[in-house]
Amino acid sequence: MGRGKAGTWGKVRAMRSGRYQASYALNGVDIHCPLGTFGNEGDARRWLADERRKIERGDWLPFDQRHDGTMAEPEPAPLPTLAKYSADWMARTPHRPGTAVQYERHLRLRILPTLGTKHLDGITHQVVIAWWRSMTRDGQLRAHDQTYALLRTIMAAALDDELIGEQPCRVKGAGKPSQTRKADPLTPVQVAAIADAMPPRWRLGVLIAAWCGLRSGEVRELRRKDVDVVIAGDSSTAVLRVRRAVTRAGGDLVIGPPKTEAGIRDVPVPKALIPVLEAHLGKWVDQFPDSLLIAREDGSTVPDGQWNRAFKTACRKALATDAQREAAAAKPKRGGLTPLPDCDPDVTFHDLRRTALTSMAVAGATIKELQAAAGHTTAAVAMRYQQIAQSHLDEVMGRVSQMMATAG
Repeated sequence: MGRGKAGTWGKVRAMRSGRYQASYALNGVDIHCPLGTFGNEGDARRWLADERRKIERGDWLPFDQRHDGTMAEPEPAPLPTLAKYSADWMARTPHRPGTAVQYERHLRLRILPTLGTKHLDGITHQVVIAWWRSMTRDGQLRAHDQTYALLRTIMAAALDDELIGEQPCRVKGAGKPSQTRKADPLTPVQVAAIADAMPPRWRLGVLIAAWCGLRSGEVRELRRKDVDVVIAGDSSTAVLRVRRAVTRAGGDLVIGPPKTEAGIRDVPVPKALIPVLEAHLGKWVDQFPDSLLIAREDGSTVPDGQWNRAFKTACRKALATDAQREAAAAKPKRGGLTPLPDCDPDVTFHDLRRTALTSMAVAGATIKELQAAAGHTTAAVAMRYQQIAQSHLDEVMGRVSQMMATAG
């Protein structure tokens, strides 16, 4: 069968008149649309797609045998609605469990209520622009960018399936990661204070995230077999082999590969952390190869909610000001316990990863080294930490300049 563009079936040829001619090969014979030419390439390709479906279903007939012997080609069947096509796309496209849950939520909450009943050819560039502008932006930047990126991916699949003639999702700036929150890296003193405020058996998890750059799900899925320690005095080395991560899909914990293929990596452990790692292995981890480094008392995986609550509590204890601690101590005790300081520092567990990568950049890591340590698929994200490092260097050189001026 004839092919036009790479990956397409049949041929579409632009005429000098600006119209388009469509044809395909069947049993060695070139077959052209008996109705003549089309006004745009999309209509031509939809006609080809309709012909191909007839061939695949086995109900293709010569044109002179269609519609009671007339030459007229029947109107093409309407394209599927976005709701139906997106459901088919979700079913045939493999996704990680957590990703599938996220996509289904974006479809249910933000895409299908407005666009679900529209047929694919009715989702034009102007329709997408109107939909994008109608979404509430306050406090939901990341979710809306993710939603737009999902719609763009689905419509790209429809374009590949030759159901539409062009990609309608071309809104400038939409779908790019939103910088909704900026946080300074934590200091070594702050990291140590947070770690000390965690339950003792989980203390190492904070240190691994802050100095090795692992994600929360990667930290909680490390096992004894993933730790390679070579003791040789001052030359001792240790490596964490990241091969799995735990994620939440709906109400279930799912263990699978890391977030990206690049997430499968070996991460060196800073020498200062090796004694802490050894002590943790000896005190809190069973001797079985599959024993978790960070686990609940029964050895099972720590769920997201329990882990995040413990981390937030540790932050409130570690980062509160003296005044906030005094105010908490003056409050009536509940259940014999002093209330926590009345503060909610804007620190997330992911900030520990930011701290690690920024520290590596300040210490001189190249973009490639940062990318490898973090498990990033592209250098673009790693570049952010290099920029932070440059900013830090600028501050250092500014202080050097002040010292020079004082001396002069």
